[in-house]
Amino acid sequence: MHGGRDGTREAENGAKASLEQSGDVLARGMFRRAILAYWLSIALASFAVGACVQAAQGAVLTPAEISESGTRRFSAQRNATFDAMLKAIAAEGYAVAVSDKARGVIITECKLVGDRAVAHAAGGSAYGVGFKYYRSYEIAIDGDGNRTKVTAVPKLFENDIEISDKAVWALDGAAGERALWSHLFERVAQFLS
Repeated sequence: MHGGRDGTREAENGAKASLEQSGDVLARGMFRRAILAYWLSIALASFAVGACVQAAQGAVLTPAEISESGTRRFSAQRNATFDAMLKAIAAEGYAVAVSDKARGVIITECKLVGDRAVAHAAGGSAYGVGFKYYRSYEIAIDGDGNRTKVTAVPKLFENDIEISDKAVWALDGAAGERALWSHLFERVAQFLS
């Protein structure tokens, strides 16, 4: 996930070193301004972060919230509900990493849901930091007869680091976590009918 950013930094460092060796003050200043402009344009172009992420501050996703909003009961057999959930997550754009019908477990691959870039300038140097946000689901399906309980636990990652336990979740609104759960469970119900 990081290859492009490292290559850009190596190119910048090489160009900067050759300018410093040349002693051309005007060229160095122009180079720094060009790099700053480059990172600022990236920051502006990728300002939108995924709907489930509030970059600065959001809510913590608690077990009580998951139990209340991230859990749904269906009047259907466990295997049928499991199959409907597989179809629902595929319809939501998630690939399946783990599918264990016997244990009632589905884990999705991570899906890119947003990104942002932050440009910094200090002491005549400019650099940028890029953040990509990914999410996945860990889903447990348990049932007996024609009654099935489904719990969908979303996971959120900033680059390669899980941040699910941080205050980054948007719970309310059309793109909030409660709406995403509701939509996912509606899809399951559609595939069950």
